[in-house]
Amino acid sequence: MTTFFKDRDARITADMTWYSSDCLTTKEMRELDSLDVDDLIAYAEAVPSWDFLDPAMWDFIAYWCDLDCDAFGEGCDFDPEAFLEAAKAARS
Repeated sequence: MTTFFKDRDARITADMTWYSSDCLTTKEMRELDSLDVDDLIAYAEAVPSWDFLDPAMWDFIAYWCDLDCDAFGEGCDFDPEAFLEAAKAARS
């Protein structure tokens, strides 16, 4: 599973820079803060378009919230708003 990272102490905003574990060395990962599921939900809510999210971010959220992405549609029919509501409900 892909893990996502941000610069140390960076706030979760639409303009933040995030990094994928697929492109980082172990040394680089140790120098960054990892994004947990709550961070990714906050990022998804902050961005102006769902295109800002890497597809693996949806998978990460689904895994940690025990959700089935396919239950919210596939491809163009995917309902990100319903998915995020279900994820937030699972987290509370």
